[in-house]
Parts: sequence; structure tokens; C-alpha cells
Amino acid sequence: LGAVLERAKGKDLAVQFEELCRGPLAMKSEDSPLQYGIALKRQRQIVPTAYCALRMKQLIGDVHDENCASLWGITGHAGLFGTSRAIAKFLSHLIASPLGAALWSENAKARRIPLGTPPNEALMGWRQGGDLAAKPFGGGCSMGHYGFAGVAFWACPEGMDYAILLTNRVIGGRTRPGIVGLRQAVFPLLNDARR
Repeated sequence: LGAVLERAKGKDLAVQFEELCRGPLAMKSEDSPLQYGIALKRQRQIVPTAYCALRMKQLIGDVHDENCASLWGITGHAGLFGTSRAIAKFLSHLIASPLGAALWSENAKARRIPLGTPPNEALMGWRQGGDLAAKPFGGGCSMGHYGFAGVAFWACPEGMDYAILLTNRVIGGRTRPGIVGLRQAVFPLLNDARR
């Protein structure tokens, strides 16, 4: 999909994402948007993701996903970097924009309530938070995303509340079953905090 967007618009995804933030989402440069790639001067502030045996280097400000890395680190499914503040700013601007409101509304309509088995993961770009790690935030009604390296966010349309958890689950290797337990412990606390 990213390649299709690049071809249709004649611009790479990083430029299109920046235009989305500055245009429809009305974000200002000081709003700390998410961004593709990290300037070398800021790499000292970035937590290393992991050592990549394929690239034979420690990943610092480089996307972890090998498919994305092979496409110069800019794809539709991976490659964005940012802080929890940047994610929060992006979500708040997205929810407040007409484009985001339409996406929010369509995804809210597509949710299965009461929650079915298996959980609904077929929302537009997001999934319904019905699995064991996400359900504690919003009781399965939330919508959000898991990132491979350990990022997760869940948003509840009813109160326009959201929770963000940034971890680095791949620093010691790809298989980290403890991340599910961590999310199960953290998201109920974040859910209680929103009340």
C-alpha cells in the first residue's frame, strides 16, 4: 500500500506523512510529530532497539523490521519513530481532525460489541483491543495497534481516552513472551487512571 501511495502521489511516504501532519491534522512543528528516520545528531537520545545480525550492527534510530529496512526504512507498516508525547500529540490531532473523526467513526461502527471470539482485528489500520493484553483498557471496546518492537496504544471512542505503552521487547531477542504479561499488568492501571 505504501508503494501504491508513493506512485500515485509521486512523493515518498515520509513527505506524505509530514504533509498529513501539517495539513489535515493541523499539527505545528513544535507538536513533536512522529517521523521516519532519526537525524544523526539526535541518535544519542535514542534507545538502541537490538543488534541486527543481517545488517551486522546495533540498531539505533534504524527501523527494526527487516522488510521496512530493505525499503530504506520508510513503509506503511513500519519505520516511524517518536516519543510517547509525539504519539499522544498525533492521536489528539488525528481525533480532532475531520479525517480522523471519519476514521474514528467508521472504526467505532465496525467494532464487535459485545466482543466476539476471536477478537475483531479488521478495522481500518487499527484493531479492536479484545485480546488478553489489550482488553484491560476499555474492556475490549478500545481500538489501537501493537508494534513489533514493543509499542502499543489503545483508544476508547466513548471518552476519547487513549493509553500508550512504549517498550523495547526485542532488545534481548525476538521471542519475548513476557510482553503479554507486562501489557496485562499496565493497561488496567492506565484504564483506572482515565476514570
